[in-house]
Amino acid sequence: MYFSRPLTVDGYLGAKVAAFATVVGAIYIVPQVVLHLGLALISDDGFLPYMGDNLDILWKVPVTTLAFIGLHGALVFILSSVIDRTGIAAAAFLGLIVAGSGIAAAVGAAGFSGSRWISLLSIDQHPRIIRDYLFGNTVDYPAEAAGFEVWVSVVFIVVVVIAAVVFVRNRYRRLA
Repeated sequence: MYFSRPLTVDGYLGAKVAAFATVVGAIYIVPQVVLHLGLALISDDGFLPYMGDNLDILWKVPVTTLAFIGLHGALVFILSSVIDRTGIAAAAFLGLIVAGSGIAAAVGAAGFSGSRWISLLSIDQHPRIIRDYLFGNTVDYPAEAAGFEVWVSVVFIVVVVIAAVVFVRNRYRRLA
């Protein structure tokens, strides 16, 4: 049964995406569920009233998780498809998220023509903008300071995910 059919590129990539989404999704969602249940247990109103009053968590946390998984997964898959060494790929991902975002934010805040568009390259801000919009937090990220709204971050994530799917699929098809 294990080798009942040949492994295709799409099957392999689908399994990689499913494994990544399962592990990273669990890392994002499980602590939120534990926190929500813990807050319900210590609530002055009682467990059931607290759970009923905070039902919006049931869709906000998964949407936020999906934004993080989508963007981070797309970047991880692109980098791992072009970099053979795991450690170097991990360092490149961390550098892109931390240093690249900081550099893009600094350049985006500069006063020259078109600098506001560079603020969109502060990659890790986009899932955070969506999260803060859903939960009502008010943090000014570079894209927001440049005048972009939350829908721009949603479009940015969708474009990056589509580009990653096309790029990684074509790269694996060429290698197969």
